[in-house]
Amino acid sequence: SDLQVFVPQPDRDRVAVVDLVSLRQVDEFDAGPAPAYLSEDAGMRVLLALSADGSSVTPVDQYGFRKLPTANIVGDPADTVEGSNRGREIDYYLYGPSGIRYYKSPWSPPTEHGSLRMDVAVSAGDGAQVTRSYVASHNGDMLYAVGSGRGGEGLHVLASARLPSPIRYLGTDDTRIYAATDRELVVLETASFTGFPDGTIPVIRVTNYRAAMPAGPVGSASLSGMTIGPHRVFLTLSGAPYVVSIAKPHL
Repeated sequence: SDLQVFVPQPDRDRVAVVDLVSLRQVDEFDAGPAPAYLSEDAGMRVLLALSADGSSVTPVDQYGFRKLPTANIVGDPADTVEGSNRGREIDYYLYGPSGIRYYKSPWSPPTEHGSLRMDVAVSAGDGAQVTRSYVASHNGDMLYAVGSGRGGEGLHVLASARLPSPIRYLGTDDTRIYAATDRELVVLETASFTGFPDGTIPVIRVTNYRAAMPAGPVGSASLSGMTIGPHRVFLTLSGAPYVVSIAKPHL
């Protein structure tokens, strides 16, 4: 339901279901060992719970909150998990300082289908292409499009773009990529169906949102978050009770 939110409770090995109107817990469910980070495999209507130590992923069927078998992560722990937006298989990316791993299978636990050594700090899935992801490294100004090879095997860098400054937050909608830096909001094209024939992610618009902000503590407050709405992108600032609202470019 759009009126409910899932809140991980790693100390209790549970996930709470909270009603957004009353802000009260209305249910809870088992999501495997110490669930600390949640994502959704929207195509399968499955929640993905990454454990607090980054060593396992537990899928949970959203119909009845039925826990599926836990997948243990081999090798370095993961920081985040990102489920696909569509498709009829369980598939997700794992990200961490040691790199990216891609898992896919009709059943749980899925098998690893590719990996790429890359220091990933921020990431976002593609709205249309299940096997594509967008990533940037810690304090890096390069945005990379990463995807699997033919037959869904292996991971490769498909294209890249250099932004004016290091990327702090990433997000996507059906056709665009939104990259927030300390000064700019950069909108890029996903080219989900045409691909990137020249290996470059096309930039649609660069907005210097700092230029319109007042001087003083608000204008110098660091970026703390980004949310993508239907028509606008919203940025939050650390320690400042303001939201920066930026209109999306017209199609």
